[in-house]
Parts: sequence; structure tokens; C-alpha cells
Amino acid sequence: MRSDLPIAIGLVVPPSCSSSFRMAYKSKKLEFDIKSLFAGANISRLLLISNKVFTVWFFFLYCVAECIQNKNFNMRSKIELEYNLNCSPRVLFSRLRTPEGLSEWFADKVNVNGDLFSFYWNRSESKARLSAVKENKLVRFEWVGNPNKESNYFEFRINIEELTGGLALIITDFAEADEKEDSIYLWDNQIQDLKRLLGSN
Repeated sequence: MRSDLPIAIGLVVPPSCSSSFRMAYKSKKLEFDIKSLFAGANISRLLLISNKVFTVWFFFLYCVAECIQNKNFNMRSKIELEYNLNCSPRVLFSRLRTPEGLSEWFADKVNVNGDLFSFYWNRSESKARLSAVKENKLVRFEWVGNPNKESNYFEFRINIEELTGGLALIITDFAEADEKEDSIYLWDNQIQDLKRLLGSN
């Protein structure tokens, strides 16, 4: 192989990424001559270019991962579930709003720092920010780190039937199509724990 042939190393962001990503990373090309690079005086230049190539590829992989995550999150569908409970709004609200109440049925452990809640299941941890509260009526949490504001939350809403006075807990959540049934099954089990806690079976 001739040593005086140039090698071109290029990076093009796939068209599935957003326009902002394409503008930021499109057509980044580094061209160099092997013969001049391996001259003793240009070793530092070779190391510098290698470092740039690594950095560009790292950014490229990060870009692709973000595009995939955004695409998957945008495909989440809304779930709305309703459960009848035999208790007062005040008693139920304390189980939805406080870390002590949530740790009794929703998660194995709950910590809070200001409006930031940390939920623990087994050894996994998820963080959500308390974004809306209406006393004895509504509690909403927004998951931290999820990009889509329209589907990154879950919500508890307490509804009182005007005619009968019956209380219903309405849960709003989001799940991908292939995880919807599992999400509903999980909520059903958690609400059974909540009903036992409230003596509402």
C-alpha cells in the first residue's frame, strides 16, 4: 500500500436525528497524510488528531442515544385508571403526598429533599419532582431526566362523587405500547396494598 495516500475520516449524523444535531455535527472530516504524520516532528499532531477523532465519535454516539431515547419516549401512551376507595380524602391524601405515606405502598423506600423525591424499588432508584399539589385533591410528580414534558409525569387525583359521596382515586401514567399491560398490572397490585393499608378492601 502506498504510504503517501491520504486517509479521510468522516462523521455524518444520521437523518433521523433532529436538525439541531445535524447542524452541530454534520460533515466533520479530518484529512491527513500518513507519511507526514509519522515523521518524528509530527507525533504530537497525530496524538492531537486521534484525540479529536475520539471526541467526535463519542459525541456522535451520544447524539444517536439521545435520538433513540426521545423517539421511544414520544411513543409512550397515556394510561388513566380509576379505583374506588372507602376512606376520607384527607387520609388518602397523606398517602399520596408524603414520603412516609408513599413508602407504605408505592415504593420500598422514599426520600425527599425539598420538592425532589427519590423512590427506591429493590436496588433501583428513580427521582421525581413534586410539580403540582392541591390539598386533598391532586398530587403530580415529574420524572427527572425525561425529555418529553407531555408524558414524563404521573398523577394522583382524588374525585368525590357528588350524588353518592363515594371516593375514587384516579391515576394518570404513561407507558410504551409493549409495557402498557405490565404497568396496569403493577398499579393494580400497588392499589391492593393501599386498600389493605386503608382498610378499604
